[in-house]
Amino acid sequence: MKRFTFFVFLLLLCWNTASAQSVSHELENTSPLFLGVEAGGGVALTIGARLIVGSPSETCGWCESNGFDRAGRNLLVVESASKEIGYISHGVTVGLVPALGLFGIISPALDADQGGHAIENTVMMVNAFLYTTAVAELAKGLADRQRPGVHFGRASETQAGDFVSEQNRSFFSADTAWAFTLASSASTISYLRGYEWAPYITAGTFSLATIGGAMRIMSDMHWPTDVLVGALVGSAIGFLGPFLLHSRADVAVVPSVSEGTTMMELIWQTP
Repeated sequence: MKRFTFFVFLLLLCWNTASAQSVSHELENTSPLFLGVEAGGGVALTIGARLIVGSPSETCGWCESNGFDRAGRNLLVVESASKEIGYISHGVTVGLVPALGLFGIISPALDADQGGHAIENTVMMVNAFLYTTAVAELAKGLADRQRPGVHFGRASETQAGDFVSEQNRSFFSADTAWAFTLASSASTISYLRGYEWAPYITAGTFSLATIGGAMRIMSDMHWPTDVLVGALVGSAIGFLGPFLLHSRADVAVVPSVSEGTTMMELIWQTP
């Protein structure tokens, strides 16, 4: 209930902030063709990753743990409700995080009478999700890391007991990677577009993503390093995709010479 109240508070805060602004800058490479090819690349890579790794392994290739992971797991795991927390965590990582992120990149675009920007923003966010899925699929299939719940002989008390084929797919946490990708991409797009509530979207989505990642450890489905790597990979893809492929169209870097000094000048046009 507290998490839901916090989520509603963030939405109301962002809504109030949005009413005072109506800016939505143009971004590079947002044509339907470019975004479609970008999405197709993500789908192709995901399918390719699945073909490369094949069916999930029934035996672990990475069976041993380490002191850091064991200590972190023992500190956070909730053995009395591991399975329940595991299922609830999905509602945070692929529920609340994208909901807040989409709200943060759609509402200000509509407020600025830029419905096309709302669609472009959504597609960019989905594309980042697709590329993260491809990387996570490849990593899980190659690592074959045993989940902590299975490692400690309590698979039946976790989600791993309901999905036997997932018992050796611990590294890295796809849920965490997805959550941080969605948070990072929504935040990056918000800043690129110039939305005034970008800081609130960043704080809100990353807070929820962190909670979701912690819940994956609490549910005994992931080791701490699974979650940390997932967070790093997800954040990187969520940032680099929009930042490198869809930079702001009204930003230019030009050379400038003044009294024998050569420099680069950043020109940022505003409406």
